[in-house]
Amino acid sequence: MAFSIALGGAISNLYDRLVRHYVVDYFSIQYGRLKKVVFNLGDLFIFLGAGLIIIIETIRAFKER
Repeated sequence: MAFSIALGGAISNLYDRLVRHYVVDYFSIQYGRLKKVVFNLGDLFIFLGAGLIIIIETIRAFKER
């Protein structure tokens, strides 16, 4: 599941690069001193999938000990 999430984000960014020649940004956040933070859902899913893979593999390594 985690790999599918990360792969989906990567495919989304790849599609944008190949079809639009740029990656579409979706979110812009303004909070305090941070005027603008821009990211897209593809990047979010890549980050989430990679984080889940790290957590799952860490738990698996501890269980094997």
